[in-house]
Amino acid sequence: MARVTVEDCIEEIPNRFELVMLAAQRARQLSGGVTPEVSRDNDKNSVIALRELADRRVDQDDVRESYVRTLQRYVEVEELTELPDFSAQRRQHHHQAANNPMLQDFSPFGARPAAAPVLDGGMRFENVVIEED
Repeated sequence: MARVTVEDCIEEIPNRFELVMLAAQRARQLSGGVTPEVSRDNDKNSVIALRELADRRVDQDDVRESYVRTLQRYVEVEELTELPDFSAQRRQHHHQAANNPMLQDFSPFGARPAAAPVLDGGMRFENVVIEED
C-alpha cells in the first residue's frame, strides 16, 4: 500500500484549501462509480484521490469544473437560434384526428351543435379565414 503525504500533493497543488477541495470532489466521483486512474490497493477513496492528484493522473481543471457544477443553482440553457418547424407534424396529427371517428364528435363543451350559427351576410364561423401578417 503506497502512502501519499500532503507534501507530495503540495508540489502539484500549492494551496492546501484547494487541495482538500479537489481531493474531496475526486473522492466523491470515485464513490459515484468513476474508475480510478491508479491501482486501488485496498485504499479508501480519499487516499486514491490524493494519489491521483499527486501523480497527475487526473486533470485538476476537470475536477475543479465538476466541483463548480455541483455548487451551481442556475443551469445555463442553450438558446435556440432557430425554432423547429412542426407544421408537417401538426398537419399529420390534424389529418389523423379528422379521420378518427371517435374524435369527430368531440367538443370540449359537450355535444357539437347541429349547424354553425349564421352571421349577417351569410357568413358562418366555419368559413372565416384568418390571415397572418
